[in-house]
This record gives sequence, structure tokens and C-alpha cells, in this order.
Amino acid sequence: MPSIRYSKERRIVLLDQQPLREEAGGEAKRIMREVNEHAEMLAEFDRTMRPAYERWEAENLGPLLEEERRLHAKIADLEHRIDLADFESYFTGRDPFEIFEETGQESEPEDANENPEDKAPPEPDPDEAAVKRAMVACANFVVVVADSSKVGREEFVSFAGLDALDVLVTDSEISEKDRSALTDAGLEVVVAQGVP
Repeated sequence: MPSIRYSKERRIVLLDQQPLREEAGGEAKRIMREVNEHAEMLAEFDRTMRPAYERWEAENLGPLLEEERRLHAKIADLEHRIDLADFESYFTGRDPFEIFEETGQESEPEDANENPEDKAPPEPDPDEAAVKRAMVACANFVVVVADSSKVGREEFVSFAGLDALDVLVTDSEISEKDRSALTDAGLEVVVAQGVP
């Protein structure tokens, strides 16, 4: 094994740094020129080629792209319905396929001949509706508190049919017709009195 010899020389060696600075400066200038050239090319692309491509794409692929967007939205909706059905099934033990079908019916256009008393309580948020459906399925006695403006109103989704509810607590603005229809459907309607 060769021996290692350590130098005892401790003098500072001065180097002429000018050539190094000139070389580094030249390299930096070259790189900056390339960056500027590419920036100009990109700007030219945005001014001319991109609009031309977008026009060509709209003319030749427009219907296909629109169909692709529609299918993506449909897939996202189906995936969301599957997640909701899985969530509700976990807490209620109900068949997830049955829940999936119910959520599909909620998105269908409403029937103009449907009776107001057959309408389920409205819930605009599908995720919150799934939670409320699970709560109703687990409850022995269900009380809904809602102001009278929600009676008879249809939303995109609902969380329970009237047959799953026991009591509706609402305000005094509920119409006699709606109150009678709900009572006839077997629901107890309690009108809350205002605090003086």
C-alpha cells in the first residue's frame, strides 16, 4: 500500500480569476440568449399557431370534444352515485343496488301529475341527503323541522319518503291545503308558535 505524503507548504496561491469570470459570464450570456429566443418562439406560438389550432380543433373535433365532456360528466355522476350508495349501505345495511337506483330516479324530471303529498322532503346537497337517509333508516321516530316554504317544493334529491316520517314541525305560514294533505298522508303536523 503506497504511503501518503502530506505537504507542509502553507503559502496562499493566488489565481487570476479573470479568465474564469469571462468564461462563466460568456456561458451565462449564451444561456440568456437561448431563453430569450425560446420566449419569443412561445410568444409567437401563442399569437399565431395556438389560435389557428384552436379554430381547427373546434371545426373538426368540436362535436367529439363536446361528447367527450358530456361522457366525463356522466361518468363522474355515476361514480358519485356509487359512492353515495356505498356510504348509505354501510350505515343502513340496505342493498347498495337499490339505493343506486333510487338516486338515479331522483335525477329524472319530475312528473307533472305527481301529488304534492307524495313529495319527499327536499335536500339540495346529495352528500347531505345520503347522511340524512342513513339517519332516517336507523331512527325509530323521525321529526322533520322545516319552514313552510319547503312544503311541496321539489329539489334534485330527497332524503326520505313521507311514509318514513312521523312529525313535521313548521311555521304558521303553511297553507291549510298542504297541512290537510300531509295529515291525510299520515304525518302529524305541528305548527310552532312565535316567541313574543
